[in-house]
Amino acid sequence: MVDMLNTVNIDNFGNIDRRDFLGCLAVALGTSSLFSFDSFADPVFQRVDYVGKVCVIFDDAGGAKESVTNLEFLAREEVSVTIALMPRSRYEQDILDALVKYEKAPIDLIIHQQMEFIGMGQKGRPASMLEVNPREPGEKFDPEKHAAIIDSDSATDAQKILSYNIRRIDDYLVSSGSSRRVIGFNNHTGSLLTQKVDVMEALGRYAADNNLVVVDSVTIASSVMYEEARKAGAKAYKRNIDFIDSDHGNKKSSILKLSDCYGKAMMGFNVLAIGHLQNAETVREYIKAVRRDKGYFRRLTKF
Repeated sequence: MVDMLNTVNIDNFGNIDRRDFLGCLAVALGTSSLFSFDSFADPVFQRVDYVGKVCVIFDDAGGAKESVTNLEFLAREEVSVTIALMPRSRYEQDILDALVKYEKAPIDLIIHQQMEFIGMGQKGRPASMLEVNPREPGEKFDPEKHAAIIDSDSATDAQKILSYNIRRIDDYLVSSGSSRRVIGFNNHTGSLLTQKVDVMEALGRYAADNNLVVVDSVTIASSVMYEEARKAGAKAYKRNIDFIDSDHGNKKSSILKLSDCYGKAMMGFNVLAIGHLQNAETVREYIKAVRRDKGYFRRLTKF
């Protein structure tokens, strides 16, 4: 979920003239560019030889019933994809059962770790945006009902919460006879927490020690999640293009943004994008894009 009061608009396209590329894209698509590209000075996202790759992560798995239906659709279609599951979400169990049912589907699973956002608790920004059973002020983390990392948690606490969330989900998959495991995590909201160097460094160390991938959703431009994970030695990525369904899952908008991902990959750039699993139109357009542009769209373990 995008932090509603914190949008990101970073426009460092890198080694080629951004205006030339977006101008060509606008002519090809008959529209103007809707968003800008980010962080191609970083080694992870520098231009690669010949062709690039696209990884789309579908967030908010478990948050709505529609996310279960859309996951099952992706699994039946045998489309390579990565989903990010919110621990202790309303439909977490249904998501896990679908993953067990479609054991052989090419789906990577990461944790969509809830983290406190700026202004949480203020009017119009309730803590329930973060998790189903948010902690009361001063309440300690209870693993039987909580999942989020909040500002009062120490770096050590944050690491323990993430570890508990991952182990609990992995334990369920093991007990269900599945070979699927959590391979990493990204942040759900977190515009406040992802700016805290000590917390992000602790999560990065945990990821490095446990061979987990870190994905910074970049819900605020000043996030240090990606940088601290890399410093800790973890394999890390960050979103480097606009959310593909930021226009409330609008079909035309999703088509344009997926086309932009493909266009950048054709020019030799690696693209990491994020959508939301509850948006059926976006999921359908993703399936069409994968089938049309074979070889470009990858799940996280193949990125």
